[in-house]
Order: sequence, then C-alpha cells, then structure tokens
Amino acid sequence: MKRFFGILLIWVCGLLLTGCGDDFYMHTAKYDEKYFNSMITAIESGDADNIKSLFAADLQENSDDLDVGIQEILSLYQGKMVSNNSIGSEIKSLSNGYKHQYSVYEIKTDRGEYCLAYQYQAGGEKDKIGFRHVAMCYQENFLDEDVVIAYPQCEGAYAYCSDEAKKRINKKLEEAGYDFEMQDAF
Repeated sequence: MKRFFGILLIWVCGLLLTGCGDDFYMHTAKYDEKYFNSMITAIESGDADNIKSLFAADLQENSDDLDVGIQEILSLYQGKMVSNNSIGSEIKSLSNGYKHQYSVYEIKTDRGEYCLAYQYQAGGEKDKIGFRHVAMCYQENFLDEDVVIAYPQCEGAYAYCSDEAKKRINKKLEEAGYDFEMQDAF
C-alpha cells in the first residue's frame, strides 16, 4: 500500500510540475544556439538559396516575398561575426505538438552591429517545421524601432532598414486582420 501511495505521490508531483494546461513555457539555450547558428552561418555564406532552405516548406512554396526579404537581409548584413549575445529566447510548447522558439540576438561583426530575431517551429506538421520569421536590423535601431520581435505573425524574412520592408509588413498585418500600421520606424 505504501508503494502505491508513493507512486501516486510521484505521479501527482509530476503533473503539478509540468502543468495540465494547453501550453507551457521554458527557456532553453540548447535549441536556441542550434537554430541561431544555422541561420547566421547561412547569412554569412551569402547564399540566398541556403537561407531559404532553412524556412518551413510551406513558406518556401507559398510566400510571395520571401526571396525579397532574404535579399534585404543579405544587403543589410556586412562582415563576419566576431561575437553574439542572446538577448532572450523562449520555447512555447503546445498540446497539439507544435513548438515555437522565439529568440533575439545581438550580433557584432567586423563591419557593424545588428540584431537578429527569429521564430522557429520545431514540431507539428512536417511542411511547417523550420524558420517562420527572421528579421534583422541595425543594433542601434533595435530599441527605437522595436519592430524585430513586435511582428512575428508576419511570417517571412525582413530587414528593417527600408520603406519597402515597412510596406510588406503593413500588408501582412492587414491580411492577418490587424487594424494598425507600422509607423515610420526607419
């Protein structure tokens, strides 16, 4: 009988620690570093096709402006990375098997300083696994603009340094049913 109650107690404690809700949040550096390294290596290679291959298959096939955003990022990013610092990351795991990694990094190269933000989906339907949102801006503008992480619902690639990027973001916000526009942040 003691054994039964001991096992029951451990099981109940496990439920309490993991939660019974639809989702839970946790921070993990393991996946954060893996996804960051794959994207920054692709960006530094300068190969747009390599970057595109990291995005989820459904975005590669259905996004009308993914290639434009990738080219904007390649035009913005200059030099080779000398250091990076994770500003923050979070994994949101949903009961349906979807896992979303949200991360923001400061990157220093031999020619400039940048912020890179991304959303990566690690679970769920196979064609939805991969990067869903990748955005970059100059580090000096990150706090002023605060747009890198403000619009992860705008799936695709964005370099926050042009009016064209702002127009594309506003279009995606409108399509998603949001009733505000990104203001002059550039």
